[in-house]
Amino acid sequence: MAFSTTFIFVVLLTVCHDSLSFSENKVRPESKQLRHPWLHHPRESNLAPAQTGKAKMIGSHLTMPIVAAAVSICLTMPISVAYAGDVSNGSKIFEANCVACHVGGKNLVNPERNLSKEAIYKNLGQVEESTVKKFIQDGLVHRGVFAFGGKLKDTEFSDVSAFVVDQASQGW
Repeated sequence: MAFSTTFIFVVLLTVCHDSLSFSENKVRPESKQLRHPWLHHPRESNLAPAQTGKAKMIGSHLTMPIVAAAVSICLTMPISVAYAGDVSNGSKIFEANCVACHVGGKNLVNPERNLSKEAIYKNLGQVEESTVKKFIQDGLVHRGVFAFGGKLKDTEFSDVSAFVVDQASQGW
């Protein structure tokens, strides 16, 4: 689909460029009726020097189609936006789902695996929202950590992860 959009955009821009190049005050020579403006050099045309001078041109006649292709490719590229978690909403989700085992950032089941910044770094290798989010989604059932994947929305996982990282950074 991106190719067809790019192609259509290039054709439309080329047609617009063609009509702008030979506006009312410029006369297209009869011998050039079927030629496109990017297929010949301006010095080869029968136009007056003022009409083909540097003031009327931007580089070669290929400039417009190339610019059109570049712009349309950029416009049709998929854009992924990372969602930064909402700490205040994460606090509510934490209270509703996690506080039974992790009250105050502690771990009532295994005290060594608490939610302090040091413990998160030791257990996960980094203290970042994306790492904490993945851990919360997947869990470690064999260690007693429940997997919450499918129980919360993706934005809720991001929110609770943001809350955990925020609280860990502040020392709970």
